[in-house]
Amino acid sequence: IIAGLSWGDARLPNTIFRGTECHALLDWETVSLAGGENDLGWMLFYDWFVTEAMGVDRLAGVPKREDSLQRWSQLVGREPRAMRWHEIAALWRFSLLRDRSLHLAGIDSAPFMASGDPLMVRFQHLMAQPAD
Repeated sequence: IIAGLSWGDARLPNTIFRGTECHALLDWETVSLAGGENDLGWMLFYDWFVTEAMGVDRLAGVPKREDSLQRWSQLVGREPRAMRWHEIAALWRFSLLRDRSLHLAGIDSAPFMASGDPLMVRFQHLMAQPAD
């Protein structure tokens, strides 16, 4: 894993565009030195969550996981490293945020831990993948 600046909340809703150019990145409260793969893992996880996990079709023009990985590689000049780890870390982080939000809302999170929970299914899928 290569250390470097990590935005911490790399997802489309945290960007401001003018035309087709990104002019600002919002929500820097989770910035760290975790490196670019940390942001890439979070972005890939969030993309999976708001599409496949929610049963929503991907918007036209939004790249699929493999295309995002390839584009990242082209822009950074190297292959992303330890992506399985980064995607599992993103899933874990999101599950903590979700469970905390449910707790604050007075909702029992236990039913979400059932075998049909999309996060648990995704975790099992990622754990079954070979380490990279």
